[in-house]
Amino acid sequence: MAGNTGDGKATSPLDRARVIDVALELLDEVGLDGLSMRRLADRLGVTAASLYWYVQDKNELLALLADTISGEVPLPTSTAPWRTQLEEGARNLRRIALSHRDAARVLAATAPSGPARLRAIDTLLGVLLQAGFPPADAADAGYLLNVYIVGFMLDEALGPPPSPDFAAGSTIHELPEQGRLILERGAVNLSIRSAVLATLYEMTCDGHTPQVEAREGTTIRIWPRPGRHSSCELTLAAGVPWEVQFNGGVVRLAADLQNLSLTSLRISGGVKQAKLQLPPPSGTIPVRIDGGVNGLRIERSPATAIRLHLHGGSSRITLDGLRLGAAGGGTEWESPDYVTASDRYQLDLGGDVNDLTVTTAPVEPVPSSAEKPITPLPGWLTTLTPAEYPHLTALAPYMENPDQDHRFEVGLQILLDGLERRLDVSGGRTSE
Repeated sequence: MAGNTGDGKATSPLDRARVIDVALELLDEVGLDGLSMRRLADRLGVTAASLYWYVQDKNELLALLADTISGEVPLPTSTAPWRTQLEEGARNLRRIALSHRDAARVLAATAPSGPARLRAIDTLLGVLLQAGFPPADAADAGYLLNVYIVGFMLDEALGPPPSPDFAAGSTIHELPEQGRLILERGAVNLSIRSAVLATLYEMTCDGHTPQVEAREGTTIRIWPRPGRHSSCELTLAAGVPWEVQFNGGVVRLAADLQNLSLTSLRISGGVKQAKLQLPPPSGTIPVRIDGGVNGLRIERSPATAIRLHLHGGSSRITLDGLRLGAAGGGTEWESPDYVTASDRYQLDLGGDVNDLTVTTAPVEPVPSSAEKPITPLPGWLTTLTPAEYPHLTALAPYMENPDQDHRFEVGLQILLDGLERRLDVSGGRTSE
C-alpha cells in the first residue's frame, strides 16, 4: 500500500517500519500530547482504518516508539570495568532521549516489550552479574538504575513547574476524592481511556479543539465544537472515582473505562456506534441512556453481575450470547447472580434500541509457540528464551516477584554508600 502526499505524488509503500519512522518524526514535531493515530494517518497520507492494519492502537505505537528509541542507544563497551559500562550506558541513554521530544515520557509510559529494549536490559543485568553481584542484588540494582535515569530524564523534560491555575494538562498537587466529567452538546469521534496521571485529565484533539471549563478541581465540562472530521482522545485519572455524563448523545464513541473507578454513567440524547468497556463495579453502579440506541456494545469483566431494563421497543439484542428478537417496552433481563451480588451494574435504556450487545470482555486467544509474542502482560518475562536473553531469564523469578522491602533497603544503602564515598573524596572527613 502506498500513501499520497496530497499533490498526486505517491509516497513510499506503507509498512510497519515506515509507520514507526513517521511516528517518530511526528513525535519530535508535536510531542506526545499532539501525537494521535489520526494525525499519524494524515501524515502518511492514508485513512485511519488503513493504519490499524499495521499498529493496533496508540499503546502499541508508543511501545514500538520506545523500542525504536532504545535501539538508537549504543550498548556500553564490554571490555570496560563494570562501573564504567554502567556510566557509559546511562549517559548514552540520556543523550539519545534528549534528541527526541518527550522520549522520557514514552519510555516511562510503556513496559519493555521490543527486542532492542529487552537487549539493553539484558546487557545491564549481565554487567551486574559479571561484576559479582548476587542475582537478587543485580535485579534490584538494575531496577534502581532505571528508576533513577528515567526519573531524572522525566524531570528534565518536564522543565519548570506549570502555572497553579487548573487547566488541561496542568499538574495539581493532590487529586480530588471525586471527579465529574460532563460533555455538553454530545460527542462525535471521541475516545476515552484511563491512566495513572498527575493531573485530573489529559486531552488531545485533531481538528476543532473543544471548549473546556474546569471547576474547583473536580468537575470537567467540555463543549465539543462542530466538525465531522474532528476527533479527540480524552484520558481520565485512574485513581479518582468518576461520574460521567453526556448531554446531547454520542456518535462513534470508544470508551475504555476498564481501569477507571466509575460511580455512574449517563448519556442523554441517544447513542450511535459506540463501545463501552466497563470496569469492575463497586456497589450498584447505574448506567442510563436516555434516547434511542443504534449500534452499542457494552463489555464488562467476567463474573460481573448486570441487570438490563429496556423502556422502549427493541430489536437485534444480544445478552451474554442470548439473542432476542423484536420486543416491546418493559423488557428486563439480568445475569443469574444479580440478586445476590453486592457489586453490579444497573443498565436502563429509555428509548428504542436497535443493535445492542451486552457481554463479558472477550478473552484473547493464546498464540501458538511459533508465534508467541513478547508482551508486557503479567508473566511476560516467562515468555523469553535463554538463548536470546540469558540474564533476563535467569533473574525472571525474582524480577516478577521482588521483595520490595529488600529492594528499598538496597537502594537506600547504595545511595548512602555513594554519598559517604563522595564525602571522603571531597575531604569532609578522614576515611578510616
